[in-house]
Amino acid sequence: MHMKTLRHRLLILITIFFLLQTCFLSGCARFIQPGTELIDINESDNSLNADLPKKNLVFYLPGIQQKDQKLVNDAINARLLEKINCTLDIKVTDWNLWDSKYPILLSSGEQVDLFFTASYYGYFKEVTKNTFLPLDKLLEDFGPDIPNLLLDGYLDAARINGSLYAIPVNKDTGQGWGIVANSELANEIGTDLGGVHYLEDLEPYLLKAKEKLPDSITPLYISNELSMFQLIGSTRECATIGLSDRSRFVQLEDCIYYDTLQKKAVPIYQVPEFIEQCRLVRQWFLKGYINKDALTTQKSARESMAGGKALMHVQAQSPIHHTQWENETGKKLISVGFVSGVRETQSMTGALTALPRSCTDPERAMMIINLFMSDEKLKNMFTWGLEDKHYQTINEDVIQLPEGSDSAGDTGYNPGNFWMFGNAYLLKVWDNETPNKWDLLRVYCDTMPKSALLGFAFDSSTVKVAASAHANVMESLIPFIVNGVADIDETLKEIVKRDTAAGIDIICAEINQQVSEWKEQNGSK
Repeated sequence: MHMKTLRHRLLILITIFFLLQTCFLSGCARFIQPGTELIDINESDNSLNADLPKKNLVFYLPGIQQKDQKLVNDAINARLLEKINCTLDIKVTDWNLWDSKYPILLSSGEQVDLFFTASYYGYFKEVTKNTFLPLDKLLEDFGPDIPNLLLDGYLDAARINGSLYAIPVNKDTGQGWGIVANSELANEIGTDLGGVHYLEDLEPYLLKAKEKLPDSITPLYISNELSMFQLIGSTRECATIGLSDRSRFVQLEDCIYYDTLQKKAVPIYQVPEFIEQCRLVRQWFLKGYINKDALTTQKSARESMAGGKALMHVQAQSPIHHTQWENETGKKLISVGFVSGVRETQSMTGALTALPRSCTDPERAMMIINLFMSDEKLKNMFTWGLEDKHYQTINEDVIQLPEGSDSAGDTGYNPGNFWMFGNAYLLKVWDNETPNKWDLLRVYCDTMPKSALLGFAFDSSTVKVAASAHANVMESLIPFIVNGVADIDETLKEIVKRDTAAGIDIICAEINQQVSEWKEQNGSK
């Protein structure tokens, strides 16, 4: 059948389907956000796939491979076959390998139909390289639920030059960052971390941990996915200059911030307060507070915490993260926040689903994204696994661990992926969580301050050679100073030398020009 004819018939079927559901399935709706009702799809209705040929699509994302991954994937595919006559091969790549693997995947010619990306994984850069398909028309035709379900501002944040190239995950619009600590181990060294407000306040407790805890326990564990990079701006001096709450410094590109006071872009290594933070962390590394293999370890922060091998590590902070992390690690935790949550373009593009140019069926791929945004069962399977195996249902919205399991990690499926795909507001809550967890997150997001440059995205296409060279310098050298694993002064000299040669001045000048034009278009000062 010709694609236009197929698309026309599919749109008619979708329209009829939702009209019928609205008329006859009253009582099945569930509130996802104020004023938005989500219709529960009738289990026996498979009219949506009546004229669709069977397809298999491939979805790549980073994560931790689960023992029961195939069982869960099979269950997801049974539902996808029923809904849109399609299966989805979910391929999970270890977090520590993703940085090096994702560029290869996107250029290898291998089948990749759906793809996890983010601002910190080169989303904006990949768009300038023409890696991803434009999605506006596909969203209009095959993603009818997505615009109404996404929190305000998400789609605009993901647009580049007015066009959409990825669908955001419906989660938090921004989040703070800090540390979590094993409560039992903290008690052993005599603290509940009360009075800790800045990064330097941790110093005496890291010393106590080094002196009192076994050598097998790392006081501050750093890994590839949760490193000190997330805590840029965590010291008292950084807070004073508006780096921690982004009130003055707005992150725009790989380690490039826009100084709203000086009205110019600066690489982070030119901010003296940031360098002083690096010096502090360097001292911690030399004193043995941080694991020596911080940049090479294959063990995630979650695995280290769950195994009782870490006193504390970096973690996101929001109304939902604390209990979520306790469930995933099986440990009672103490949370301390350092960096404030701000609604900014970088944070609102922190989890995206793109369709690479190699996508074999963009229409069906968008249907899949739409289903994971609107279908409660699919989203809960993706995140929590299978009912009565990986969790048990207490009531319609509340779940608990299966009998005999002390933590979600014992069940065989505990990917920690609630924020990586689809609509987090569809998820059931655990019995030890606040029942109105998702309402609290909505309030947190709605009241979060907006960045002065919310909606601005740097288009690096005019300086793509310099931007690519700069990104390579940052990727290869910044982790060494931000995590304290190398001499700060010597490494900084090399960064300045190589980044100057890469064209950092050209990039910053282009950012300044684009910000100026954006402000003029938006009536900003």
